[in-house]
Amino acid sequence: MSLFCSGLRLLEGVIPLVFRRIQLSRWTQSPETTSTDSHLIKTFSLLVLGMWLSTLSTLNFSLGFFIGVLCAPLAFIQPLWNNDAKGTGLTILQLLVLQLVSPLNWFYLVSTLEFGRNVSELAKLYLFAWKVWGAWTSLVWWCIWWPAWMTGMVVLAFPK
Repeated sequence: MSLFCSGLRLLEGVIPLVFRRIQLSRWTQSPETTSTDSHLIKTFSLLVLGMWLSTLSTLNFSLGFFIGVLCAPLAFIQPLWNNDAKGTGLTILQLLVLQLVSPLNWFYLVSTLEFGRNVSELAKLYLFAWKVWGAWTSLVWWCIWWPAWMTGMVVLAFPK
């Protein structure tokens, strides 16, 4: 399981850079299109996240509120890749904030501090809770929060 998490962590860093590279290679003529693309991706991502969280809050308010609070920094992410030191410093600060609210970091945190268990044991516990009790935690964690967070990383990696 730790090999899977390491691979997932590697993908979290590589996917935004691959999208940035693809976008720079396709639209090098017009910088306005890259800005518009990042705004559209951010807008639709936050729209979908808001719809999911509002639906989730009717089913499980505490889980919806928890994920909503941790997803709040996604609304303030701006692509700031410039050549000056201020733009680079702000981008690094935003990257650190996004890493603090990363679903994988919180998965490690919950498994270690709350349950005192290994990550694979927590994954098995979440699977048991899904099958037996019908708990929505793992579904929300990996199908709502992680894609929204990954989209935030992609938007941050886009050039301004």
